[in-house]
Amino acid sequence: MRGAKTSKDVLATVMQLAKKINKTAVVSGVCDGFIGNRMIEQYLRQALFMLEEGALPAQVDRAIKKSGFAMGLFRMSDLAGNDIGWAIRKRRYQEKPDLKYSKIADRLCETGRFGQKTGAGWYDYKAGDRTAHPSKRRSSTR
Repeated sequence: MRGAKTSKDVLATVMQLAKKINKTAVVSGVCDGFIGNRMIEQYLRQALFMLEEGALPAQVDRAIKKSGFAMGLFRMSDLAGNDIGWAIRKRRYQEKPDLKYSKIADRLCETGRFGQKTGAGWYDYKAGDRTAHPSKRRSSTR
């Protein structure tokens, strides 16, 4: 990540170091989520539209895993904290009013279902266990 005061020599050194340890370095400016999370945000936007069309979070997550992701988007959102994405969406509504988002995730957060840390998100969680259990509260987000 290149900050406002990152010098060219420091950036060049970091890029060389990454190459030396067999990593692919990518330069990013300061923004929400950097590169990977910005890409995932768009996948999640589309996954939320799939829920509007009747898919279940577990169905979407299974399809995503089949396509090569290590974890489904809804499980990942529960792990990171649904309130984090909610805060970003609230800013996006102001910054990019023409970009369409499903309101399902906002409604989920309005009920306090922030993910593993609250024991409930897209999935339900038992205390001390990270296993995602399909939630029976599907209708509360519609």
